[in-house]
Amino acid sequence: MYAQIGREVQRHGGDSISSRAVVSARRKLFLLLQAITVSSYGGPPVDAGPALPEAAFLVEAVARHDRQHGVAAEHLGESLLAREFSLALRAFERLERMDQRSGTV
Repeated sequence: MYAQIGREVQRHGGDSISSRAVVSARRKLFLLLQAITVSSYGGPPVDAGPALPEAAFLVEAVARHDRQHGVAAEHLGESLLAREFSLALRAFERLERMDQRSGTV
C-alpha cells in the first residue's frame, strides 16, 4: 500500500506537500486481493498456536459463524482460496484497465 502511495507522490513530481497522494478504494482492494492471492501460494498453512487472549474472542466468533453456516475447514483449502481470489483479482484488473482507459485513475 505504501509503495502505491509513493508511486502517486512520484507521479506528481515528488511533491507531497501541495497535494495529497490518493489511492482509490478500488486500487486498495485490488492490492489487498493481490497480496492475499500471492500469499496463498506460499506453501502449507502454519499452525500459529492458540490465539492471543486479546484476539481469542474474534477467533471464536469466526469459528462459531462457520459452524452455524456449515462452512467446513476442508472446503477452505488453499486451492479454493487461490481460485476465488484469482477470479476476484481478474475482475479488479479489468476494472482498473477500464478506469485507466477512461482517465479516472
